[in-house]
Amino acid sequence: MRIVRRVLLVSVVLVAVATGSTVAWAAAHGYRMYIVHTGSMVPALRYGDIVIDRPVQLPVHKDEIITFLYNSGPEGVVTHRAISDTPAGIRTKGDANPTRDPWTIHPDQVVGTPMLIVPVAGYLLYYLKQPAGAASVATVALGIWLLWDLFFGATTGVPDERGTDPGRPDARRRRLPLPRHRVPAPDHEPSVSTPS
Repeated sequence: MRIVRRVLLVSVVLVAVATGSTVAWAAAHGYRMYIVHTGSMVPALRYGDIVIDRPVQLPVHKDEIITFLYNSGPEGVVTHRAISDTPAGIRTKGDANPTRDPWTIHPDQVVGTPMLIVPVAGYLLYYLKQPAGAASVATVALGIWLLWDLFFGATTGVPDERGTDPGRPDARRRRLPLPRHRVPAPDHEPSVSTPS
């Protein structure tokens, strides 16, 4: 059982390190991840989807989905479809919107183009960003660990009456040595007192 635990622990650590390294490398090379907060791009993008953008390659083509900054701040990031690219700038429109966007953006405002869309995963990511979400994941992990320890936990190391440790998986095949002590015989009869 110790081998299984060690393998699981090493696997979890390796997955965490690989994930962290991949995210750090991607962020350093201009890849970004966004959660879709509106339905303006339905059916291409739905509320709660995750959009992973790669760095943009200019010029932007007509009908290409782009992510851009239309003002400063975290709410100023928009992912819409480019409908025209003129010398005056790029015009965009959400697929579900009846009219084009009121702004004209410059090519330097474009931050990326979607390379991967993960449906509905934004709900989970948003949940994990909340304090209650992170606490619930920690609670579930602790519960799984405690249940694992309860059912498959460490043994006491104390042999039973047959001389085997009942918690060991190979208990039927292996005999543990029992301590051999001799109890000395008493030299005289013990005195018994009776209450009067």
